[in-house]
Amino acid sequence: MSTIRHFVSDEQRDTIVGALRKGLPLRTACKIARVPVNRLKSLLAEAEDLAENPNLMIHELDIHTNEMLEFYFQVQEASGRCEETWVGYMTDAAKTDWKAAHSLLKAHNPDHWNETQKVKVDATTNAGRPQAALDLSKLSVAELEMLEKLMIRLAETGNDRQLVRTEPDKIVLLDMKEAK
Repeated sequence: MSTIRHFVSDEQRDTIVGALRKGLPLRTACKIARVPVNRLKSLLAEAEDLAENPNLMIHELDIHTNEMLEFYFQVQEASGRCEETWVGYMTDAAKTDWKAAHSLLKAHNPDHWNETQKVKVDATTNAGRPQAALDLSKLSVAELEMLEKLMIRLAETGNDRQLVRTEPDKIVLLDMKEAK
């Protein structure tokens, strides 16, 4: 079993934990502390396996293993505290503009904060012309903003296809050339 002292000094550990508290990713924290990221990830994975063991008796472990577990818990706490801060920012900013804080959360923890949406497209006909209808209530804010820009660009360029709102929550793509 590896020991924490073989990998990082106390000063490097403090630098890594401090950088994580500020919201920096582990890779950047390792660069600042001058610690190889893969080596540290290996150490943290080993510590995580120990921490997840339901039969672990911390008082029975040697001092080096305890130090490794303590560092693992410090890293976990630093990441959690940073995310807690960002959630606070998002909560405060939601009254006016929450997008910046949400972007930080997505960057910090993409598996948890990135939203993947499946959008159902209904293919129907309008007087014999095919059209695609999107349910706007299923789109994210970013997708709605992108759709709005597309609608403006299509209208400005005189394109034969136009996005038209048919209901409060529905929008369709119509071929205006065929409608004439």
